[in-house]
Amino acid sequence: MFSRTTLGRTQQMKIASAVFIAGSSRSGTTLLSRAVGLNSQVHSTPELHFVGELWDPSSARPVASASEIANGLERAGEGRYLRDSDPARTRRRGAALLVASGGESARPAEILLRYLDQVADDNEVAVVCEQTPANVYFIAPLLEALPQALVLGIVRDPRDVLLSQKRWWRQVFQGGKFPYRHIPWRVTLRRWADYNPIVMALMWKRAAEALVKARGHERVKVVVYEELVADPHVSLRGIADFIGVPFETQMADVPRRNSSHRADAGTGLGMDASSAGRWTAGLSAGEVWLCERTVFPTADEFGYTRSSTRFPAGSVVWSILKTAPKLLVSLILRLGSPRQAWRTLRARTGHTASAP
Repeated sequence: MFSRTTLGRTQQMKIASAVFIAGSSRSGTTLLSRAVGLNSQVHSTPELHFVGELWDPSSARPVASASEIANGLERAGEGRYLRDSDPARTRRRGAALLVASGGESARPAEILLRYLDQVADDNEVAVVCEQTPANVYFIAPLLEALPQALVLGIVRDPRDVLLSQKRWWRQVFQGGKFPYRHIPWRVTLRRWADYNPIVMALMWKRAAEALVKARGHERVKVVVYEELVADPHVSLRGIADFIGVPFETQMADVPRRNSSHRADAGTGLGMDASSAGRWTAGLSAGEVWLCERTVFPTADEFGYTRSSTRFPAGSVVWSILKTAPKLLVSLILRLGSPRQAWRTLRARTGHTASAP
């Protein structure tokens, strides 16, 4: 907790210096980050991919040097994680961040803290919100390394997550300008290849188990996606109280974009309650059965229920057969970064350390 000079006046507030949003991919982490970032005292950053990629607490050896961490934060913070369009700017800003953090001897957490403080000063806010979904696999190390930080976890119906993952690759066609946000074709192909109902369900289960384990912590709050979109003012008021900032009604006026299901143009503002339950029309019986067999009883912890116990043999077999070739494509696309792929696999199957 701290005080910060904001907008020309000193405000003494009981607030967190940083809020980390965590959850399985396609569970609503971006939606939640945008809503929180609409508060006048909060700034939301793009996904920084700090934990797991720049700093891995489960590894005895550093995964990146101090300069690589500084450059990575600056590149991701500028929204250039997928493709760095200005390497010279990244190196220049990264070098400045490294010097401000104490040089090459600086620890990863020190560089991150300095970066977040810099973002807060640049945007004249008291709280910085970061929303890389993979944070969910490193909640304990984050809380230990950053004593002032809070974690907002979000969980969504695993079948809706599965449907969003299934359609995620289509984003390249759905922006106002093609290709959408300059998503590289390699990334689009990888998203298509990565979809596998069993693998996606296992990833959801691992993330949900992490949230179940952490939700009793005083610095962790778990948000249910369906409750958020059904009654955003109530949910966001509770979130604002947790962060320690006043609730502001504009927090619910989130731009409707980055959806796996429709184009961004002209979709308006506000939470979309119809986004809950789309899986009933978008997943095959085989995909639903495979998902439910994998995620329950963990999904019971959040109030989700099974749709059916019937075994759709033909649909299950077809679901497995048509996704099997994608696994080969996914492996080929990751040949260039096998160490990162291995670290990601370890994190998402539970092999993470409890402390940095």
